[in-house]
Amino acid sequence: MGRLRRPLRPHEPVHRILAQFAAQRSGSLPVIDAAGTLLGVIAAGDVEHAITQDGHDTLLAAELARETPRLHAGDSLHQAIVALGATYDDGLPVMAADSNRVIGRLTHQQLLRAHHEHFTA
Repeated sequence: MGRLRRPLRPHEPVHRILAQFAAQRSGSLPVIDAAGTLLGVIAAGDVEHAITQDGHDTLLAAELARETPRLHAGDSLHQAIVALGATYDDGLPVMAADSNRVIGRLTHQQLLRAHHEHFTA
């Protein structure tokens, strides 16, 4: 698991979402409320589609966020493979074992490295 990139807040408008994608060079970003609870993710493609629509300048992160597979600290390697395999996003937020509070991020590269280490150790 890696460090969580700066998440989006539910009230952030499209122009700030675009700025975050430009600054972080990420294919997807989590939307997290003030308590640290995951509301969903926004992929770069979601934003690209949204800005082609009339009235896009009034959209907020909460409106663009979509459900994503849930991954918790302590989940097995197999559970992580299934979760990441169910999305085209470049990674998934990782939540605390006992809540939906986001504590990190797992990318495909990190998962493949862990899988390799598990079977070559």
